[in-house]
Order: sequence, then structure tokens, then C-alpha cells
Amino acid sequence: MLAERALDQSETVTLLNDMCILAPATLIDPHIEWQNVDARTVCARFTNGAYAISATLYFGEDGLLANFVSDDRLRASPDGRTFARLRFSTPVRNYREYGATRLAAHGEARWTLPQDEFIYGECDVQDVVYNVPR
Repeated sequence: MLAERALDQSETVTLLNDMCILAPATLIDPHIEWQNVDARTVCARFTNGAYAISATLYFGEDGLLANFVSDDRLRASPDGRTFARLRFSTPVRNYREYGATRLAAHGEARWTLPQDEFIYGECDVQDVVYNVPR
């Protein structure tokens, strides 16, 4: 049961992250509460069923999302029996047009470990296709 709850909470962070990076129009969802921190930083609190998580979004001088940071994602131990709350971040850059939408073309997935930052994923978006019924 612990593993299931840890995965559900972590995937709630992933869902909000995907909304912020790939589907920003979804951020008007009433399950997201926003709080301004300063001119280029906001905090989001997202409630998804039994799970409530938060993230801090950092924007560049150009007004575009530069990083998503959350302390609510859990990382499994090598044996999968325990879970540790670690800082998770997804810095993005190299914005470009995909049809009528401007999105980040490069992103990374990072854990902040006690000794350093661990980049465990990198992606470069080549194309975006939407499946919107007409």
C-alpha cells in the first residue's frame, strides 16, 4: 500500500509538470491554486483526488517557463521498498513554434540528491501533434 500511495503522489507531481510544460492551457483547472512569489516565480498547489502537491514555477525574463521544482515527488530505493522525498525539477529551454503553439524544445528531469544533482532524463521535442476532435 505504501508503494501505491507513493506512486500516486509522485504521478500527481508528474501530471502537473506535464500540464505546465506540454499543455499550459490546462492550467486554468479549478484544482490548481496559484500564489505569486515575485515577478518571475509562482507556487502552484494541485489537488488530484486524495493527493495535494505543490510546485514552484520559475520564469525567465522573456516570460517563458524556465523550471518546475517540487519537493513532493518520491524516489524509490534501489530495492523498491522505501521511498524518499527528494527535490524534483525539470528545467526547460529552447522554445520554438509547433504549429500555433510555442513550447520548450529541450527539457531535463532531475533529482537533487544530498551530494549533487542527478539528471536522469533529457528530451528534445521534435514535433507535437494534437488529437483534437473537429
